[in-house]
Amino acid sequence: MTTTTSEGLWSQLKTRPGRLFWLGCSLAVIGSAAMVWPQLAHLVIGGFAGWLLWLAGALMLGASLLMTGAKSFWPGVVSSLVAVAAGVFLLFNPAAGAIAVTLLVAAAFIVDGAFQLALALELRPLKVWRWILSSAMASVVAALMLAGGVFQGSTPAFGLMAGIAVLTTGLAFMALGDAARKA
Repeated sequence: MTTTTSEGLWSQLKTRPGRLFWLGCSLAVIGSAAMVWPQLAHLVIGGFAGWLLWLAGALMLGASLLMTGAKSFWPGVVSSLVAVAAGVFLLFNPAAGAIAVTLLVAAAFIVDGAFQLALALELRPLKVWRWILSSAMASVVAALMLAGGVFQGSTPAFGLMAGIAVLTTGLAFMALGDAARKA
């Protein structure tokens, strides 16, 4: 390794090769499932957004009820009921939530790709850096295709692109764990 930061990172990674490998396996399974059942992946993401919004609204309502008598009581109740209603709507219409979440997923893939690119460049002297770089490129390409509307309105394409991005991340972590184990 050429820098102390890279050496420190590599020595840390070598202490947890099994965790890295199994994290990669878990991601690879999730990514593969999204590729095999792309429409289900899209609906699961939309439904999950509904559950989160419903739960957040319920918690906001609870907080608002603790503030009886305050000027912000009624605005808090109204905003929390709107969040609960939106969450319930998304629960019963997960496709609507999935469409709204597409841009958030694209943003997450951009951040994931940037993280993996930084990691790959830091581990560059090692052979495993190529796996991580490939995964970074797959995440960024998936994000750009989703955000750019290349597959506009195509539920299977969303699941497929998300699956590819998560699968390649899993494979990269599996390779990283394997390289750390062999070091």
